[in-house]
Amino acid sequence: MAEPILNLSTTEFDRPIVVIDAERYEMRSPDEMSIKMIREMSALGVRLRAFQDAEGDEKDFGELEAATMASVDLVMVDLPIAVRDALTITLLGRIIRTFTELAGHGLKASAATD
Repeated sequence: MAEPILNLSTTEFDRPIVVIDAERYEMRSPDEMSIKMIREMSALGVRLRAFQDAEGDEKDFGELEAATMASVDLVMVDLPIAVRDALTITLLGRIIRTFTELAGHGLKASAATD
């Protein structure tokens, strides 16, 4: 009997783990993202790229931070707001980049952060 070439689940997802200050938090699997979530993430990505390309002022930096936090909220499962707010913009960006790499390349979580 042939081995399956694709094993799909609509109820169980293998979620990558992000460790923040020795605590483990789940990141969504790209496979569990709904169309709405994908569209939101895409729109936030467009905003983030626009902010990176512009010189910006203080208002722009506030909007950049808000878009970054909104992106992290989409990809992390039940990350406490206090934990998210304690992360620097650089660390938040690493979470987003890791998710994007997982979604785009099907990498394992450890490979995306190495």
